[in-house]
Parts: sequence; structure tokens; C-alpha cells
Amino acid sequence: MTDEVGDEAAIEFAASLYRAIASGVSMKKAFDLGVNQLGLLRIPEEHNPRLLVREGVNAEEVVLENPT
Repeated sequence: MTDEVGDEAAIEFAASLYRAIASGVSMKKAFDLGVNQLGLLRIPEEHNPRLLVREGVNAEEVVLENPT
């Protein structure tokens, strides 16, 4: 986050992000869905989340998988 966020923003962003990750989408798409959720709910902190990615890593290609 680029600034402090309220509880509602944190809960909504995290819930959407983790739901998307569990559904098998990329980290970039999961992040974008979290930001979109804030916008849909008209939560003013929608501009605070910031995706930080290590140099050389493409967040659009990072997907968490169940090892089984």
C-alpha cells in the first residue's frame, strides 16, 4: 500500500486477492481484481495498493499451484 488504508479496504482487497489466487489466476490478475473490488464498492483507497515485483519476474506469469 502506498498509504494507510481503513479496515474495510484492507478486508475487501485481501478477500478478493486471495479468492483470485485460490482460483488459479496470475498474481497480476489477482492484484487487479483486488483493486477493482475497492472501486466497485466505491472505497476511496483504491489507488493505494501497489504491486511490487522483483526485477526479472513477470507477475502475469506467476501462478500458485497445488503441488498434488
